[in-house]
Amino acid sequence: MNIAVISCSLHPLSRSYVMARHIIGEIESLGSTVQLHDLRHYNIELRDVNSGRKNNQIQELVRDIQTASAVILAVPIYNFYANAAAKNLIELTGGAWNEKVVGFICAAGGRSSYM
Repeated sequence: MNIAVISCSLHPLSRSYVMARHIIGEIESLGSTVQLHDLRHYNIELRDVNSGRKNNQIQELVRDIQTASAVILAVPIYNFYANAAAKNLIELTGGAWNEKVVGFICAAGGRSSYM
């Protein structure tokens, strides 16, 4: 299997990135191939869908999401929701998610943050 892991936090000391690295080790130990995408290293602005999709890095993510057997999103939870970078990624990569198996690993500040 080919698994894409996308770390969606933009924080330099991201806990969701630490979880992404951990899950990558677990997946690789099972013999699957893993591709890590750390959004801290992408230049993706919050913008409308039409202009955002022209970004070469978005096109790369679309290709990798489409070719992956499954995708795992490592996301921080802010005010009971996934961060804006994760939501922006999903909007900009649109149809790449069709018929895709998706998993989430989430980091939140406290017990109540998950609701």
